[in-house]
Amino acid sequence: MTKEVDEPPPEYRTQMIVTTHALLIALKVNNNLKLEKEVSSSGFIYDWALVNKETGEFVITVAYDIATDCIVKGYVKIT
Repeated sequence: MTKEVDEPPPEYRTQMIVTTHALLIALKVNNNLKLEKEVSSSGFIYDWALVNKETGEFVITVAYDIATDCIVKGYVKIT
């Protein structure tokens, strides 16, 4: 059974990418990561997350507004 996860306020986000800069750096320094929508991990469904390109394994969640902003501005392309 899965459940949707609401993003916590910034002060409680310890395991989530919450800035554009952090997302772009993560993707630049690790060519094996990609941004994906609706990622399942441990019974949860995350709106956006970084996953391993080769295995599709979940790595870390990305704040919804950060992911969509980077895509709209063309900083990140999803496939």
